[in-house]
Amino acid sequence: MNRHYSKIQILAHQLAWWGCVLAVKWQHPLWAAAIMFAFTLFHLFMTRDNFNRELLLVITATVVGGLGDSLLVIGGALQFQPPGEFGLPIPLWMWGLWAGFGATLRYSMDWLVAQPWRGFVAGALVGPMVYSGGQTLQVVSLGSPESTSFVFIAVAWSAILGFLALYIQRSAPRTGLQNLEV
Repeated sequence: MNRHYSKIQILAHQLAWWGCVLAVKWQHPLWAAAIMFAFTLFHLFMTRDNFNRELLLVITATVVGGLGDSLLVIGGALQFQPPGEFGLPIPLWMWGLWAGFGATLRYSMDWLVAQPWRGFVAGALVGPMVYSGGQTLQVVSLGSPESTSFVFIAVAWSAILGFLALYIQRSAPRTGLQNLEV
């Protein structure tokens, strides 16, 4: 593994995130999903020495994050443009964003989940900001009143990132992850 991978990854993730969101804004949601899944495949290739562990984290983050967002949509706190394909509450590109985000959690975004309490706190603070940005870019709408939606998003993201932090801590090799210290 390249010792500079975290720096490469954060740049690649930001490019993929912006590519995804702009593709949605320009009404190309399938391209948006493809961009994020391509980033995720890039990550899995770069971390191929730990492929199984990384794949499980990506799948876990995708499922947990996607289900959390689905509950937010069903509960009326969020609405995506365009809505989910195949009868799903959230669109494919959102599942892709969760997959890409999951790929960052042991590398460029490891500080978010270095300790479970950080995951809970960061989720409560970062989640509402992420969706506020998405609303500004007109790819997601918040339910009314927005303040209630922000509370639900904060609670959901706190639970999601807290869970992912616990998952990463529990799935660390017995020698421990060097990046997971206070």
